[in-house]
Amino acid sequence: MQDISFKPLELSKKFIQEFSLQRNEPDWVLSKRLNYFNFFEQVPFPSSRRIDYSFVDFTKYDFSNIQKTSKSFNLQNLPNKVSFSALEFTEQSSIIQLDGNIISTNFSSDLSSKGVIFTDLSSALKSYNPLLQKYFMREYEISEDWKFVSFNNAFWKNGLFI
Repeated sequence: MQDISFKPLELSKKFIQEFSLQRNEPDWVLSKRLNYFNFFEQVPFPSSRRIDYSFVDFTKYDFSNIQKTSKSFNLQNLPNKVSFSALEFTEQSSIIQLDGNIISTNFSSDLSSKGVIFTDLSSALKSYNPLLQKYFMREYEISEDWKFVSFNNAFWKNGLFI
């Protein structure tokens, strides 16, 4: 299987299936991704007098600009534009992501002992699957207001789980 995360986005069910398979996601996640992709295809762009969405072309998004974060990537070699912000958060409970990859995690043992879960979504799928299955990406009624939410839910890469 080729690495599908480094080519222009193909808006198709096949892409979503390959992406989900590559990430070893549970079947229920793939099912939700496909449902949201169906919503995305059905729902028209929002109508607004202020914003013209006719120029939006999701197929021109190029994943090749996203760097793969190596396992050796750490806070000391962050890009300058984010290093000053990231370093100030290492003293607090924080997760630092770069291009959807976790590069630093710091979580208070006090919060953890109280049952607070603080991790990235990819890890949560492995460790807290039943909990995510119950609450993550709940269905909603098809509405033009949800076009971009549907896109995000079909093609998300990672996020935070609290």
